[in-house]
Amino acid sequence: MNCIPCCLILTNVKIVACLPNPATEKTFQLLSECSVESVTRLFLDNEVRNYCIVGFERDELAHTESSWFVWFKTEYELAKFERGLFQAWHELFQIDLQFLVLGDGSMREVARQQAKNIEDLYKSQMA
Repeated sequence: MNCIPCCLILTNVKIVACLPNPATEKTFQLLSECSVESVTRLFLDNEVRNYCIVGFERDELAHTESSWFVWFKTEYELAKFERGLFQAWHELFQIDLQFLVLGDGSMREVARQQAKNIEDLYKSQMA
């Protein structure tokens, strides 16, 4: 998984990943975007509650992964993202978005290691 520290913006129709523009504090550089409509599932870890994996339809994100690993500084931020995505998706389809718990296995182990690496990096930059 590639990791890029960025800002994630969720609207009723899009999820946008962007970077603050170092030249101008008031602008951002677009990294990637996708429609909320293309989200197919959200993977969660019930034990480590500061990351999720957003799964997409394959053709939505051409030339990239079919999922995004999203790490949040706190469980509260993850919960806000979950709630917002759930509501936006429900408004579009009138059914609930599938939230899946990561079970024992390689996907969860890789995700937990990635979350630990990001957290360690974040803590070292804040020190």
